[in-house]
Amino acid sequence: MRDGSGMPWTRHTCALLPGFMALLWLAMFAFSRVFMFYSEYQAEEARRADDEWLRVRCKDPEFFHNMKQHTDLCLKVEQNARRSSMLVALNNVFTSTYLCGYSSCADYLTSAVMWCMGLSLPALVISGLALLFVPTLIYPLYAAQLNRMADRRVMSLYNAPYGLHHYAASHQPLSYPAIVEVGEAGMDLKKIA
Repeated sequence: MRDGSGMPWTRHTCALLPGFMALLWLAMFAFSRVFMFYSEYQAEEARRADDEWLRVRCKDPEFFHNMKQHTDLCLKVEQNARRSSMLVALNNVFTSTYLCGYSSCADYLTSAVMWCMGLSLPALVISGLALLFVPTLIYPLYAAQLNRMADRRVMSLYNAPYGLHHYAASHQPLSYPAIVEVGEAGMDLKKIA
């Protein structure tokens, strides 16, 4: 089925996936920030309600005089009462917003490095073995896959007009020569199978 531009829909379905994932990430990020804002706002309102008794008591001159060296506490409570709870909550959300989640990316990187340093010898041995054996194991599998793909391509180009059954019945499968025995430099070519 084709859309109005004449392009098949199958070309466009996979192109929408990264955009959908980015939109989903942005929605989840925005939702988490709104939730953080709400919880910070509620905490600030609770703090303000807890400080209200002290604020009322600090207006009494006798209580204020009895506080002596703790008068800065009364000043701080009064200053906090004059601040906007929404702006305080918004400031707390902005100071605790990180792209990597609820902690900074540097904290995650530092913890990963410290974890690797704690397992330095085993991690080094595993990394060395992986670097040694992965190419040794993967390359032959990859080469065999390339050979199978080449065989299928040759078959589809030259033998497919008569059908797969004709090809399977009339031709033997391709076998690649292998050296049976390695001998001298002047070895006879008959030993190659």
